[in-house]
Amino acid sequence: MRLGLVCIALGAFGSLWEFSALQPPASIWHFGGYPLAAARFAQHGFITGFAALLLAPDDGRRHRALLAVATIGATLALGADAVTAGTAWRGIVVQDARAGSAALLTVRGVGGLLQLVALAWASVLRWTSPPRSPSA
Repeated sequence: MRLGLVCIALGAFGSLWEFSALQPPASIWHFGGYPLAAARFAQHGFITGFAALLLAPDDGRRHRALLAVATIGATLALGADAVTAGTAWRGIVVQDARAGSAALLTVRGVGGLLQLVALAWASVLRWTSPPRSPSA
C-alpha cells in the first residue's frame, strides 16, 4: 500500500516538475530539467502507484519478497527516469558515447524487469487466491 502511495506522490511531483520545466528560464517558476522526461517520470510514477495499489496482496506479511522486488524495481526505474529528467541522458540508446549512459540503461532495464516480475507475481497471487467471504 505504501509503495503505491509513494509512487503516486512521485507522479504528482513529476507533474509539478514538468510544469516548472516548461516555464521560461528567466521565470521564478522555472526549476530546470527536461519537460518530456519529467512527464515520463510523472506518468511512470502514477502508473506504478496505481498498479501497486490494485495488485497489492491483502496479507502483506506473507508477501514481503514480492514487496521487496516491487520496491527495488520501482526505485531503480523511477530513479533512472528522474536522472533522465534532470540531465537529458535518456538511458535508452545502447551505443551512447556519453560516459554513464550504459549504466543508466542497465539500471532502467533491471528496474523495468523487476517491475515486470513483481506485476506477474502479484497477478498470479491475486487471481489464484481463494475467494474471501464478506465479513459481516
